[in-house]
Amino acid sequence: MTLNQIIDRIQLIVTGHRQVRNFYFGQITDFLNDKKTLFPSCFLYDNGGQILTKGHEVSMNFRIYFLDLVSVASDSKNNELEVQSDMLSVAKDIIALINAGSYSDWSVSQSNNYNLIRENESDLVAGVVVDVTIRTTWDTNYCEAPIY
Repeated sequence: MTLNQIIDRIQLIVTGHRQVRNFYFGQITDFLNDKKTLFPSCFLYDNGGQILTKGHEVSMNFRIYFLDLVSVASDSKNNELEVQSDMLSVAKDIIALINAGSYSDWSVSQSNNYNLIRENESDLVAGVVVDVTIRTTWDTNYCEAPIY
């Protein structure tokens, strides 16, 4: 699978969730400063990876942010915790869908660390960020490489 195919599949899975209104791939600052973002939202960030020649595998690391607006009208600390709790539930749903057995062309890390987060750029948003590694097989057939 190519990077584009993986991003497209994750976007398809995320936007199929009824609680997510927006998907974005790119830089976190661009995402947070985009005035057209609909919330709750998912942001996918490429966090590097590995090409394993011995194992014929490519590992791609991603950080997936699940964020929603926090109401600051009253009891904003409690509202922030409520948003983080909701976004953690959405994150668990998405990880379960990404890890579904129906996808035989990739494997997903079995241990996915998460952190509760809060950002106060143009709006107060909160949620969760999850680290996920996706592994795909890689055919190391250099005879097919377009060289010479």
